[in-house]
Amino acid sequence: MKILVTGGDSKFAQALKNENPELYYTPGRSQLNLLEPMSVKQYTSIITDVDGIILNANSIPKLPDDWFNEASIKEYNNIFSLYVIATHQLIQQYSSRLKFIIGMSTGGVKKEYKKGEPYSYIFGKEVLANLLFRLPCNEKYKHIKMFNINPQGMQTLEQYQDKAKLMYNIVNNYENYESGEMYEIDEVVS
Repeated sequence: MKILVTGGDSKFAQALKNENPELYYTPGRSQLNLLEPMSVKQYTSIITDVDGIILNANSIPKLPDDWFNEASIKEYNNIFSLYVIATHQLIQQYSSRLKFIIGMSTGGVKKEYKKGEPYSYIFGKEVLANLLFRLPCNEKYKHIKMFNINPQGMQTLEQYQDKAKLMYNIVNNYENYESGEMYEIDEVVS
């Protein structure tokens, strides 16, 4: 089994790669830019043996002062492009062998918004959670398990490594998870 982890430059993606280098593809933005359709096409034409995807990439623009500013509008459009369009592109490219998609979510999706949490981060994760809730209802995607995992807090290298070990267990037991659901990373599902 081979698993594509988007956002490959992140600490979590690197912790996954350190946990099991043979299992994970962890391309950085220079190898796989999810905001550029040609980059997605090129990467997926080279790396063809993907059985699962962990959607780990983020887009976290600041809350703009001016919503008419073109750069601000583009940053917020990138949230949709990253979580919806790029996810569909990856599914399209890998659909014949894809077994599962795991969205890396946040507790902010299930709980009340807390002061100080980046609005755009929570918004993006809500878009992703909603997408992985609705896509499995489509007959075309019924063969793919799609669910969200809340990794909970990760600040230290040790926490990243601990979560990577838990994720390894999840990907090896993905068939036990229900499509459209959200789970805590330490939630045992059997």
